[in-house]
Amino acid sequence: MKYNFNVHKKIVALNVNSKNLSYGKKIIEFLNTSSPASKTILEKDGYCVHKILNKNEFIRLKRKCLIIVNKLSNKKASRFNIYKNNCNKQHESIVTKTVSLTENDFDINILEQICKEISKKLKKNLTMHNKLLNRSHIQLRLNRPNSYDFNPPHKDSYFEEYKNTINVWIPIFNCNNKTSLPLIPKSHLISENKLLVNRDNKKIKINNNFYNVPCICKIDDHEMNFIRPKIGLGNCLIFSSHLIHGLAINKSNNIRVSLELRLSEIN
Repeated sequence: MKYNFNVHKKIVALNVNSKNLSYGKKIIEFLNTSSPASKTILEKDGYCVHKILNKNEFIRLKRKCLIIVNKLSNKKASRFNIYKNNCNKQHESIVTKTVSLTENDFDINILEQICKEISKKLKKNLTMHNKLLNRSHIQLRLNRPNSYDFNPPHKDSYFEEYKNTINVWIPIFNCNNKTSLPLIPKSHLISENKLLVNRDNKKIKINNNFYNVPCICKIDDHEMNFIRPKIGLGNCLIFSSHLIHGLAINKSNNIRVSLELRLSEIN
């Protein structure tokens, strides 16, 4: 089945091969969970952009990200773009490792500062430690030009371990209106009975590629209009795990690199 999405005023079509699409219950999950985004500035639109690092701090974080990628690929590259033409096999050998990093892979002082800044912004006591995983969960994403290195529309809250978390998306390299993370404002307030989703958490085939996230294919009585928030270097995108996001298609000529954290509230 073909589904169309509007991403930054451009139509993106996905061919979804699944017999498990269904609508959910008449419930707005964001309002019925213990989301740390509740009673914060995220309540209205589901997201915000916030300054977290100064220039020198950002350079340190960017340098560390390149060191990690080089280590995982056994290279000594001086720039990220050396990876932009990797074949699928080479790419997968790296990203299967970059999806499960922890604070031990980074400069812990920088990560703690980011967590502290966001806690201050949201007026919540937040931590990188996820109780259900019993560890932190950090992802370094590499998105090659005109590739399928992105997830389809989804909510992280469909995974139990991320239901009560806040997402932090940090631009590292080549993040602009042709590459950055699209989202649908206020979509955390849409009832599940309006969402047509692959809800069984099994792999789904889209455009001949397989994905592990529950794909949201349609919103009844609502356009699937994604925006790409403007996020400068040193800033981050903070959003509820209940917000619909994805389709981060890279329409530039360079690789896009971003860092993702998930924060939980300390009770």
